[in-house]
Amino acid sequence: MEVYIEYVIIDNFIIDMLILLFTCLVLGSSYSKIRLVLSTLIGVTGAVIMPFITLSTYLMIILKLLLGVVMVLTLRKYCSFANFFAHLMLFFTLTFVFGGLCYGLCVALGESTLGVLVNAYELPMGFIVLIVSVYIYLLWKLLLYVRHKNKNISLYYDVVLMIEGEKHYIRGYIDSGNSMYDNGKPVVVLSFGTFCKIFKKFPYQNLLLCKEDKIPLKNAHFIDFNTASGCDKMLVFDVDEISIKNPISKEESKSEVCIGVAKKSFHQDFDCLLHSEFVKG
Repeated sequence: MEVYIEYVIIDNFIIDMLILLFTCLVLGSSYSKIRLVLSTLIGVTGAVIMPFITLSTYLMIILKLLLGVVMVLTLRKYCSFANFFAHLMLFFTLTFVFGGLCYGLCVALGESTLGVLVNAYELPMGFIVLIVSVYIYLLWKLLLYVRHKNKNISLYYDVVLMIEGEKHYIRGYIDSGNSMYDNGKPVVVLSFGTFCKIFKKFPYQNLLLCKEDKIPLKNAHFIDFNTASGCDKMLVFDVDEISIKNPISKEESKSEVCIGVAKKSFHQDFDCLLHSEFVKG
């Protein structure tokens, strides 16, 4: 059977790009065209090279799974492992769907195809049932995750903080209860865990002791705010710029914004509470 390399490249480029694109669209995730093309080219390169690699069937399966992991990692930045795993599971699911579609078309058109019987190896039935059971369980969790995201898609934003010329990518959630202002600027509340990741060498003792003169941040100071247990102080500082983007809205950049630091971490789905003013655009 003759295989033309240009057909392999064209077929894999189109199918891989569709799988990656649908992965982002179903999950409502933002992506850049450059990353989408780069991830697709990684998949095409793997499809071209793998036929020339001689490995056992199991090692080839592992190699193909690792290729999928690299493609998904290249596709976009992720705010958490759960977010990455959701994209990876959907990517593999759509790969199976498109693979089945291609096989069905080959059968319908009367074309010969490879892969129906790969080799003579047999797996124990229990092992097969285990794999199917685990896959169905993870797929159900994925569907619940997608349902939750789609229900609140208008409230979640991809956020880019520009601090001293360096970009930090985080996940934001519009909080209708956040109406704090500092000198006329809306305050975006950053979780303590995310603050620690961004400022790894920060003198945290000065934060706890409210020593604003010893905090190396732009216009750092403390403001009073009300909590359920009474009044407390929050560290607030300026950033160069903040950009926010929702899958159903255009990207917006704001320079007149303050960052407040919460004394606790938030839900794993987001890293900061955006100001209610952002709903107005």
